[in-house]
Amino acid sequence: MEPGATRFYVGCSDADDKRQKWRLMTKRQFWQIVSMTTDDPDEAPPHATEPPTEAELRARVTHAAVLAASRLAAAGGLTLKQLTALVEMSAFELLRRRGLDLKAIAARLGVSVRKVDRLSKQLKLNFADFEDEHTLPRRIEYALWAGARTEGRVVQAVADVDRGLVKRTLDRLVEVGRLEREGGRTPRYRVARQAYRLVRDAWLARLDGLDNLFRAVSGVVEARFFRPETPAFVRTLNLHVRPDDIAALQRLYEEVIWPALVEMDASAEGDPEAVALDFSVLWAPHDVIDEAIDGAGAGPLDETESD
Repeated sequence: MEPGATRFYVGCSDADDKRQKWRLMTKRQFWQIVSMTTDDPDEAPPHATEPPTEAELRARVTHAAVLAASRLAAAGGLTLKQLTALVEMSAFELLRRRGLDLKAIAARLGVSVRKVDRLSKQLKLNFADFEDEHTLPRRIEYALWAGARTEGRVVQAVADVDRGLVKRTLDRLVEVGRLEREGGRTPRYRVARQAYRLVRDAWLARLDGLDNLFRAVSGVVEARFFRPETPAFVRTLNLHVRPDDIAALQRLYEEVIWPALVEMDASAEGDPEAVALDFSVLWAPHDVIDEAIDGAGAGPLDETESD
């Protein structure tokens, strides 16, 4: 340890012992885990120029992602307790969607099965309408994008969902024209290939689009930071535009980007080497989230919280 270095006790988990322990580390080691680096080595602190381990990089990347969620929580005046509850439910929901049972989820999250069961109940109580109305249909469509499947294969693709609910959702998607049912002894379902865009004002539909957007962002982050062999692209530009030119950005998407994407998607139909991509286009005023945070009031005091 460096002479005179400031030391911190930080909670961490040992690879062989899942119980939380307290690790003694220097300030330099601490910031290697939780701070973000700069692109300019001349401006970076000494520790930032050292290549991090994958575990340290995972921590930094996750910190950046949680910071994004924290911005939205702060803009809405959510308390830390409310934000923590949402993070816990989201962690459970993600693994449940992957088909893990409660015991396996408990092991992955490092908590008891009783805790996971409570998270399951909280998720159903708070977000069942969102899952049934919007998230499940998109998950089914995604499972069918590569080709037609029977009802049984679709059920396997969304194994965490009740079979009856899956059947009702399939029927509804066929009814509204988003899926087609192929006849035969064992009917198969396929995505209706005509191009469509879900531009709806319903708040649940917008939340589904938000979930899809963050999935795309997560995929790009994973590829760019941890899987350099995977093709992924991202550019974030900070620029100034006149108010009248904002409409031109919309036309750029409508008249140039969207038609090109439709053509590419049609060309890929039936190609066994076609790659499923998540593609997002977005822009917003630079200061909008900061203004929302500054304008948010204090959250209610949690009387049970103690320092």
